[in-house]
Amino acid sequence: MLTRPDQHIDAYVDAGAETLQIHVEADCDIVEALQAIRARGVRPGLVVNPDTPADRVFPLDPDLFDEVLCMFVHPGFSGQAFIPEALPKVAELRARYPGKDISVDGGVDARSGVECARRGANILVCGSYLYDAPDMAAAIGKIRDGAREVLPDRNSP
Repeated sequence: MLTRPDQHIDAYVDAGAETLQIHVEADCDIVEALQAIRARGVRPGLVVNPDTPADRVFPLDPDLFDEVLCMFVHPGFSGQAFIPEALPKVAELRARYPGKDISVDGGVDARSGVECARRGANILVCGSYLYDAPDMAAAIGKIRDGAREVLPDRNSP
């Protein structure tokens, strides 16, 4: 998370980024930042922190972004515990944006990943769960299988 992500768009795109996501809590003009990202040919997205309500996204034109990422930990460091109180936000965003990617990050493991998928998340970002697993391939299989069980009609992770 950057306070002024609008000042770093070109550097990330020039480095090869294919998607750039802006926190709705950032201290910049979100609309201009999303437009600048798309103008550079990169996929724009929004990020919502655990304590931020989903309706912070709703006033924005949905054509400005392709994805909304729900954070389940506070930005800062890996290994934090999943904050389940943020789960309803995934369902709210899925209901509002049925055709968009809804991704989740922070404390996502096989159990919490299934809960997120059940509410409509179709992209699960896992860090510590995979890196700490004795068998990363098996851990990926477990989370994919669980997500596919609850999202048989969507593109599961």
